[in-house]
Amino acid sequence: MKRKSKILCVALPVLICLVGAYVWRFVDINRQYPDPILNGAEMGEALQFGIFELKALDFQIKTAEQVAQEENCDVRDLKNSADCEMKVLSVTLQVKNTGTETAKFNVTPYRIESLDWSNGYSLSTAQWFYDLPELACELDPQEVQDMLLVFDAYDFQFHSSEWENFNGREFDLVFSTYPTKNYIRLQ
Repeated sequence: MKRKSKILCVALPVLICLVGAYVWRFVDINRQYPDPILNGAEMGEALQFGIFELKALDFQIKTAEQVAQEENCDVRDLKNSADCEMKVLSVTLQVKNTGTETAKFNVTPYRIESLDWSNGYSLSTAQWFYDLPELACELDPQEVQDMLLVFDAYDFQFHSSEWENFNGREFDLVFSTYPTKNYIRLQ
């Protein structure tokens, strides 16, 4: 009995010190990296992102079967796996170079997100919308170009109830996350 109480007398203060050090470190790190500054726009509004002015003109959610029918392709070629459901999210993005020199706008680093889910640009699905998917565009000063950004969502990425209500979720097209989160609210 005395042995257990000795162990408890030593272990308890050590455990308290470890928990205290963990909490202190957690608070210290969060103080060093504050929440990001939010810079957002709504659908149809312009968002200034560096030298580019971005505007989401259209946002659509379609099933893989709808896309396959519209693009005249086999749905099995469109989906990566035959035993899953897939939705294709497409955004028509207007990009304007507001700078004074020719600049390149690359779509691959950007993503679409909704609550705790996000996904990047889908090159494999984009190939069904055009022969050579647009990964970047080069714009002269004040030039404007529309680009189609394509993203995939699969049923296995969501709980069944979330998948059933997928089209009712809010989506953001995110261009950067830290220190400033630049995004366009799509829906």
